[in-house]
Amino acid sequence: MSVLKQLPIQTKAILNTSILNGIRGLAALYVLVGHARWLLWEGYNGGYILHPKTYSWSTKILVYAFAIFGKGHIAVILFFVLSGFVIHYSTIKQDKIKFDIPDYLKRRFLRIYPPLIFCMLLTLILDFTGKYVFGYSIYFQRTPVPLINSNIISNLNWMTAVGNLLMVQNVYTPVWGTNGPLWSLMYEWWFYMLYPLIYYVYKKNKYLCYTIVWLLFILASNGLFDNKLASSVFNYLLCWSLGALLADVLLEKISLYWFIVPFVICVIEFSINGPYSKSIYQPAIVDTLIGFVFTALLFALLKFKTLFSLHSIFDRFNLLGDYSYTLYVIHLPILVMINGIVLSLTGNRMPQNFYIMFISIAFVLVTAYSIHFLTEIPFRRKIVAKVIK
Repeated sequence: MSVLKQLPIQTKAILNTSILNGIRGLAALYVLVGHARWLLWEGYNGGYILHPKTYSWSTKILVYAFAIFGKGHIAVILFFVLSGFVIHYSTIKQDKIKFDIPDYLKRRFLRIYPPLIFCMLLTLILDFTGKYVFGYSIYFQRTPVPLINSNIISNLNWMTAVGNLLMVQNVYTPVWGTNGPLWSLMYEWWFYMLYPLIYYVYKKNKYLCYTIVWLLFILASNGLFDNKLASSVFNYLLCWSLGALLADVLLEKISLYWFIVPFVICVIEFSINGPYSKSIYQPAIVDTLIGFVFTALLFALLKFKTLFSLHSIFDRFNLLGDYSYTLYVIHLPILVMINGIVLSLTGNRMPQNFYIMFISIAFVLVTAYSIHFLTEIPFRRKIVAKVIK
């Protein structure tokens, strides 16, 4: 008897709850804390390690506890997997309803662009004020932390603005201002734009659909696309499709064993392009392997009754998930401005304690929650009303 046949079928009940929303909220919080730690504390190598005796035992505990927030990039991979899962699951659950492409595109636009436009205006105001009005060191790459100086660069010209609105940032233009997290939005948008075509092929033959996705990943991973945008998007398309494949597995449309094929493909590509390869495609391959880990964890969480006790934990972060997108796209410019203010008051010295970091995290959370009533709630109501109608 198949192992899958022995597992409890609980996906419908679970996916009507706030579990995935809570996971999304936790991922956004992880990114926020990681950036706050980076921008508002002196750091481990450039600070703590030079004078550990000046730290109290309780602060030393925080030093090592907050070290787990140093990998914010992997939270974005979780966003990709969740995105693929939610989009595909919600679509195939309505198999008998015609896939309305104009309505789908309208809903994706209303979901993505209002927070994006707001965050671009906010970034413009904060960056312009911090750089040209107050002349804060972080906007001129003059902080005492080289890593900050090499990564926080404000680009506010009109070409950059157009590039971000057209979702080609980090490919043809830089991200807007100091808003580094916008790099991932480019991928999300083009995944959404590709999905109607993916779903069309899926309806014809689901196995052919996934085979094409995997083939595109292979071609992109080996640099066989001349177009930079296509190369970038297809490099991460397999990672996004893991969520879609998970939806098919949970709805018993495809066997769990089909995960073996993309995993083998990814391992082979990793052996060719890494770990010691200097290939520009290697990071995407590593990220996709991380995506498999997240997919496995989501499968276990959604499938096994023995893990249902964890659901209450994620439920508690449902509210955070409601405004996680706004939080994600506005938090970094705010933290950059706070860094500028702090360094101007301390003689360009990074804080040794964590008080400013804690206060800043709380401030950003409250700010994002307030803003999401403008950037998300009104448009979410329109989407829900349209679906009900």
